[in-house]
Amino acid sequence: MLKLISTKLPLLEPFLKLNKSQGTIAQNILWLMIERVLKLIVGVLVGVWMARYLGPEQFGQLNYVIAFTALVIPISNLGLDSIVVRDIVNKPAAKNDILGTAFLLRLASGLVAQIVIIILYFCFSYNDGIYKVIMPIITAGIVFKAFEVIDFWFQSQVLSKNVVNVRLLSFFIISAMKIILIWQKATLLEFSVVVALEILLDAVALVGIYLYTRNSISKWRFSLTYAKKLLIQCWPMAISSVSVMLYMKIDQVMIGKILGDSDLGIYSAATRISEIWYFIPGAIVSSLTPSIVKAKQMNESRYLKKNQSLLDLCTLLAYVLALPMTFLSNFIILLLYGSEYKEAGLILAIHIWSAVFVFLGAAKNPWIISEGHLKINSTATAIACLVNIGLNFILLPTMGVVGAAVATLISYGIANFFIFLLSVKTKVLARMMIKALLLKNFILIFRKK
Repeated sequence: MLKLISTKLPLLEPFLKLNKSQGTIAQNILWLMIERVLKLIVGVLVGVWMARYLGPEQFGQLNYVIAFTALVIPISNLGLDSIVVRDIVNKPAAKNDILGTAFLLRLASGLVAQIVIIILYFCFSYNDGIYKVIMPIITAGIVFKAFEVIDFWFQSQVLSKNVVNVRLLSFFIISAMKIILIWQKATLLEFSVVVALEILLDAVALVGIYLYTRNSISKWRFSLTYAKKLLIQCWPMAISSVSVMLYMKIDQVMIGKILGDSDLGIYSAATRISEIWYFIPGAIVSSLTPSIVKAKQMNESRYLKKNQSLLDLCTLLAYVLALPMTFLSNFIILLLYGSEYKEAGLILAIHIWSAVFVFLGAAKNPWIISEGHLKINSTATAIACLVNIGLNFILLPTMGVVGAAVATLISYGIANFFIFLLSVKTKVLARMMIKALLLKNFILIFRKK
């Protein structure tokens, strides 16, 4: 099986060699892909149905609150994901201390995020009463995101199959509820309740699979020493996560305030098609990160080869996605959403190229974490966030929602590529990223064949 995968996907060969007997990495990627593909298909169908049912204005209102809420979610996440996975890989005996400490930190940060939402709510009061009703509902589940630390454990063991099964179950339940609401001609308020329930169901699913696999939450312990160490290490990633979410979602908030709900509904329709593909690098990177971390300790040459292969693979996949989507954007929008959303075609054709930098950015993270250059990464995203806000202020009044797509593309490029060309500390990464963007290694493999 592994020989077949290695033959069909030569860019994965450096990873497959390490675990040839078990094939855990390839299987992990396969399960994550199955989850994401099923979610993609069902999510698009249900999402399009919702968009058609609600119309651009109400669809824009719902996405405005979701985008506004997303701005504070990084506060609850604390940027712990990759660091916790790395620590469990390096110190498996300290599993319960690591998970217990990470859980309590995420729980506390979730409460802080709720407070921030309340403050922002009073700072940005709305004339339309619908926002005052649905915003507290959608944000209520943020505190339950603390249970995502369970997923970190399964990632560290390259056992995502367990998480995939239960998360798919909760996803299908939520999707079924949305379909029922459409059939029943439900209100926007009822849809917001279902959106909030999704986080709660995910938490229940994660706890259930963790206990089912004979793990015990009661054994988790809080370590003050490790908490201090974790907070010192994670704050650059936390800042980076806040910046990433800002430049991913601030455009929707600004469109809602500057252009209105209908324009936001049209923009959201395009970006949903563009962003649904972002799961691909996430599934690959989360599966390969433990292998890269181990390679760093064993062999520097093999470690760099693994990083290059990951960058090559993710960039190639982004090109394969972006090129056809550029020419088919109008057809896809009209087919899925109808003529009411026809202006989203051009937005999709531009926004889809952000995937190149998103995929590249995800692929660079194992190198950034292994080398300890988290501050550079957070600086890059902070700069990109400011650029995105500035460009939206300039482009939205003159170019409309198309300007937001242009601003997003430029800011993604800055955050995930251009900044790393300027730092001496990341010159090794910069060379690898340039090779990946030029498809140098893929061209060499093709010529050999």
